[in-house]
Amino acid sequence: MGSRIFTVLCLLLNISVSRQYEVGQTYVYFLKTDVFLNDGSDHVNQKTGRQVGYGLEGRVKLTPLWRDPQAVSNRILEIDFEEAHLVVAPAEKKSSTERKQHASDLDGATHRPMYALFKDDEIVRVWVASNDDPTYLNIKKGIASMFQYQTSSQIKHSQVDVSGKCKVTLKADGSHVKKIKEDCDHPDLEQYEHPNPVRSVNVKTSSQTNYQLTHDASAVQSAKASESVRMSVNAWPEASIEVTAQHSLKLGDSSSSRAAISIRAGGDELEAIRALESSLSNYKQDTIIARPSEVNHAKKFKGSLKDRISLFRDQLTTDKLASLKSPMAFVTLLESFRIASENDVAESLKDPKNARILPQLLDIAGASQTLAAIRGTLRILSLENEDTTLSERFLLSLAMASHPGPEFVAELHKIAKKDLKNQKSYATLIASLGSVLRHALGNHAQMKEANEARKWLEVRLGQCTSDDCKLVFLRALKNAAQASSIPVLLTHLKSSTKLTAPALLRALQEIGSLYFTPDVFNSLERVYFQTRAKQESTARALAAEMIFQSGDKARIERLVGAIRSLGCPELQTFVASKFVELIELGRSREAGKVLSNHSVSNYDSLAHGGLSSTFTRLLARSRDLNVTYGLNMELIPGGLLKQTHFDINVQTSPTEDMPLISVNIFAAGLAGIAGGDTSGNEVRNSYISQVDDEEDATAGMVLSILGTELRPYVFFRGNGELMSHVFAGTASDHTPALQGNFLLMDHMQLVPLLNGLIVQLQLKGCVSTDLGGSVQVSLWNRNSHSIVHSAGAVLVQGSARLLSDVAAARVEVNVGAESFLDFITDFEFYEKPYKMCIQMRNPGLTMRHHVRKYEAIDGKQHLVRTLRRRSSRIEGKSYPLTAKNSELCTEMFGES
Repeated sequence: MGSRIFTVLCLLLNISVSRQYEVGQTYVYFLKTDVFLNDGSDHVNQKTGRQVGYGLEGRVKLTPLWRDPQAVSNRILEIDFEEAHLVVAPAEKKSSTERKQHASDLDGATHRPMYALFKDDEIVRVWVASNDDPTYLNIKKGIASMFQYQTSSQIKHSQVDVSGKCKVTLKADGSHVKKIKEDCDHPDLEQYEHPNPVRSVNVKTSSQTNYQLTHDASAVQSAKASESVRMSVNAWPEASIEVTAQHSLKLGDSSSSRAAISIRAGGDELEAIRALESSLSNYKQDTIIARPSEVNHAKKFKGSLKDRISLFRDQLTTDKLASLKSPMAFVTLLESFRIASENDVAESLKDPKNARILPQLLDIAGASQTLAAIRGTLRILSLENEDTTLSERFLLSLAMASHPGPEFVAELHKIAKKDLKNQKSYATLIASLGSVLRHALGNHAQMKEANEARKWLEVRLGQCTSDDCKLVFLRALKNAAQASSIPVLLTHLKSSTKLTAPALLRALQEIGSLYFTPDVFNSLERVYFQTRAKQESTARALAAEMIFQSGDKARIERLVGAIRSLGCPELQTFVASKFVELIELGRSREAGKVLSNHSVSNYDSLAHGGLSSTFTRLLARSRDLNVTYGLNMELIPGGLLKQTHFDINVQTSPTEDMPLISVNIFAAGLAGIAGGDTSGNEVRNSYISQVDDEEDATAGMVLSILGTELRPYVFFRGNGELMSHVFAGTASDHTPALQGNFLLMDHMQLVPLLNGLIVQLQLKGCVSTDLGGSVQVSLWNRNSHSIVHSAGAVLVQGSARLLSDVAAARVEVNVGAESFLDFITDFEFYEKPYKMCIQMRNPGLTMRHHVRKYEAIDGKQHLVRTLRRRSSRIEGKSYPLTAKNSELCTEMFGES
């Protein structure tokens, strides 16, 4: 009995399938669709205001022209969309849900039917009129996609429709079918994203269509679809946007049709296709995927590049750096530079009216990442000028390229191979090339041009005969951070010097322990234990840090057990502090196991009397991210500074972080200058003569911005140069060290909706900084006072807009803040032991959140503009460092 029922059900199913959309019938459907764009804020009680967007109404005519008698689900359909009208909410209405028809260019647009070949109920080929209106065409592609359904359940199979290649789940229950679509991939090559997840976005899309079939399952009676697209910034979820859409198709009636493809009896699919194509005039094959029309790219901005720049000239002056005005102008002008020609870029940069904002324009030109921008800029800018201020500014902007393409990489590589005579510009150029390779290979690991440039850097490193030359290329390989460079770095580590060893190890550290083999860890141990050659203390500390963080338990035990025999109290203190810090931060499970082994981790190993320290503290915290500051302070015996490494990092998860800025102040050979009473001081021994007295007095600073290390900024070399600064007071005034607007975030993505309208998601972010410092030295009082002043502003701009030639809808969310951080160091070297007090102060900041919305119909009287502002305040404070530092500050200034 059961088998007979099953047979009957199968027979009924085959009959209904065979009757699906019969040739000789025209089916008329009524289409209604609405799209809404809004701020995606999820703050409690936060009103997001009126939504913007528009809808469409019209009549769909579906006419089957041919069906394969051997496979009835294979057929050719003619799809037309008639009586199309744009639907909007009246501009004077506060609500956007009450829609009415409005005149638009869509009413009289030229259009012709589209033809689609279905195989197994999926579209495999379409034919479109060459002169069809782009918006009409995409709408018809969306309509055709809505007829891609099946009457049997399937779990997560791939399907190509108007949105691209998607994962689809079908659930059928009699005359009801539910279709869920997710993870769509649109193939448009103009899309781009940042390879660093912290500097990118999280885009969540959902689409569900519910079908109600006719009683005999021969056609769709109605289809209702809902879609949602939400974009939020990973590092700053306050910048979020949501797009929602509702679509419906409802069957009106059907009528007889004489339209059909005439072929011989028993003719196959190829014959049907040939017959169709021979009957069509001025048609072409196309894909079912919706494509943006060219007008949305080429005609996005009105006026020339010069005209656009003139609108923001006042916001781009140097005095506006580190304020929100500067990054706002940067992100607004960025797209204008990206569509500009080489000549437009050159003419705009050499315009006398732009002379005072030229450095800031160079920031934008480099960030645009186009060949036209590079070539146009180099027409008016020489990399060989003695004054490297402008050339290095432009080269540094190139380093921030988020999605460098093959041509961009090849052009920069070609410039690097010219071997510039100006060593400052050349060092910056090579460092920038390394940073570009990191992002290029992060997006496309097999990019030929990027891999060729990486190999060239490795070869040039091997050709260097001086440490200064090697440091240039090691800095580039550190910025590139490619695992394929590890063998080359290990080879050079075997013959490294006091200057190159730390640079080699920092390059390995930047690549990451994920790629470390036992051979790498063995090399690190040899540096730490000095088994092949005497090593510089910074190199030994770096080797220990990498093993502590990622080595196995046995290796870590060997290192911790040997701390007591490192030979220098400051190095012992520094290494022990790093070991404990990594455990406290939860960055080394194996180190935590070693800590519990008291035969190794005990007082003798971990308790030492030096002043060196390393720690990480919380600078700011929100629901979704932490901002931390870290300080690595390494001193030589006697308390003289060797280097202070200060970092600010943004962390969105335990495994995802972004270096924001790093300041490394280094010094050497200052023991003779400091002087002071040495009686009773046991640390002024042979170790000092080895690490300090043999060196010339030197001090400087190495800056890293967004993970890109710059060439060193040297304050002085030699005692004579130092004395001239002291007596002339040339360092007492604030001196800029790093100024500019830097590309922080960069994302563009196309999301076609089921109605064929395309949503363009964009993210632009900018860090505007003005970092500098001053130092006052008194040889009479034997003390110094220095301030490193880091002022900055961060702006994140997310936007969503509907791409259409007939109407515009856009939501833009801007989240930003500006503040500064002072790093103050006071040093007394009148007598030993020397005293040093470090303070860090911040005045607080105000977070600003602006949402702009725009809706208009081209050439018609309909315009909606809204602006909502809100802000929140984070109060300033002084930040704690170490307990020993607090004691010294109290001793020096008499207060805690």
